[in-house]
Amino acid sequence: MASKGSERGITVNMLAFGAFTALSGSMEDGERIGAELVSTAVLWLSHKDNQFNGKIFEVAAGRVAENFFGSN
Repeated sequence: MASKGSERGITVNMLAFGAFTALSGSMEDGERIGAELVSTAVLWLSHKDNQFNGKIFEVAAGRVAENFFGSN
């Protein structure tokens, strides 16, 4: 999808997100990590100036990391 969309200026990325909410429980120390800490990454990737395409981003607790899979 990312390669086909790029021909028309469309970017395609994936979010692997995590949140601890009232439905899913909480972390060991009782801290809750809400979905609002994931939504900023969605806005960031949806922005017209986004240059990422075909990437996987792990998003949780207000942090974003790019995932990379490789083999030799």
